[in-house]
Amino acid sequence: NDFKIDAIKIGMLYSNEMIKVVKDAIKNLHIPIVIDPVCVAKSGAKLLNADAIQNLKTLFPYATLITPNLFEANALFGYKFGDSESLQEIVNAPYKILIKNDILEMNHQLFSIDTLYHGRDKVVFKSPLITTQNRHGTGCSFSSAICANLALGKPLTQSIEIAKKFISLGIENGQNIGHGAKPIAHKKAGEILENYFSKEKK
Repeated sequence: NDFKIDAIKIGMLYSNEMIKVVKDAIKNLHIPIVIDPVCVAKSGAKLLNADAIQNLKTLFPYATLITPNLFEANALFGYKFGDSESLQEIVNAPYKILIKNDILEMNHQLFSIDTLYHGRDKVVFKSPLITTQNRHGTGCSFSSAICANLALGKPLTQSIEIAKKFISLGIENGQNIGHGAKPIAHKKAGEILENYFSKEKK
């Protein structure tokens, strides 16, 4: 109540009870809302019960954007990469869906592809695939960066483009910390983008 909220990003909600609380909180809001429907791990393991996964979808009509990864898009919408028939539910949805982190090979080069669907319209966001272990949390960071740019008043496609560049820079500048999947360099990526936009303004 004591400050203005310009946008909301929603991540993993875990249970039907939490989903209900969030729905009651957002259903009458008129600000950008990004839902990152965290429900399936990269290993394929379900992080929510099947009934909660379906209930999660009742939040989607209130969102500016839904950002599932490949596994989540499959669990929520039956999406399979490269299968046009699996797009039926997505193209009929009344909300915008950004499917994150497809990998596409073109001219012997691998690209990271994120595809925005709004009905039968789609926009593809492409960047060279970076082979590294510094990818921990990239999906959550990507959705949060999109939300932050929407909070700044930028249009959706521009917000996605800037966020994708932010994540690429974070991966490129990630440090070799710990074992297994390693974090991206959020601060460094932000500094590089800030310098870039400062020069553009001049």
